[in-house]
Amino acid sequence: MKKNSSRMLVIYTLVAVILLGGIFALNQAGNTNEPDEQRLAEAPSVEGQPIAGGQSASVSIVEFGDYKCPSCKIWGEQVWPQLKQDYVDTGIASFAYINTMFHGEESVLAAQASEVIYAHHPEQFWDFHKAMFDSSRLKSIMMTSG
Repeated sequence: MKKNSSRMLVIYTLVAVILLGGIFALNQAGNTNEPDEQRLAEAPSVEGQPIAGGQSASVSIVEFGDYKCPSCKIWGEQVWPQLKQDYVDTGIASFAYINTMFHGEESVLAAQASEVIYAHHPEQFWDFHKAMFDSSRLKSIMMTSG
């Protein structure tokens, strides 16, 4: 009896491994190194959004940010300057910003203010954008919201 149950366990394990291997093989067969036109067509639209750099750049970077988000602030201070220098200013990439308000009423107000600036004075948007993250009011909001 013990020999029979061991044999069945081996058979079940072998069948499971073969099935998983087959699923993996079928999944890999559908993957190619060529761009997936459907996936490219699903890129987020940046129409009507502020864009830094040339819109015809071969790479498009899109940030979904919140002016009250501590991570967005740190990213803007530590990553953005180098990314801008290396890729946006050289024409390799364009950069678009899309407001994503998920930190409450202050997020909504800051996003609305930035959209008004962009609508009426688009050339001043990026200065305003930086000032929003630099403002001491925003710092105090972020520190008290935990």
